[in-house]
Amino acid sequence: MARDKRNIDKYTSAAQAEANILAALRKWKADHRDAARSLSTLGYAAFPDYDFRAPQGAAFSVARIVRGMEQRGLLRYHCDDWRRGYYLVNG
Repeated sequence: MARDKRNIDKYTSAAQAEANILAALRKWKADHRDAARSLSTLGYAAFPDYDFRAPQGAAFSVARIVRGMEQRGLLRYHCDDWRRGYYLVNG
């Protein structure tokens, strides 16, 4: 059984992925914790032309990039009983 090779000829730099994430969060007006977006949503936004088999793949593909953005103060993580995800710190 041959494995399906997805996204084999595609490349997106980390800088472009960050720009895609920031643009998507601004478009969604996700600048407060009530509008936080999941890691998988950010993965799909960071790599818009990619084909992920499952949302976990999208989340895994962007986890390191988002962690770096959080450490630099661009994003903040929020988790409560109703929602969890990331939002822009300074809109």
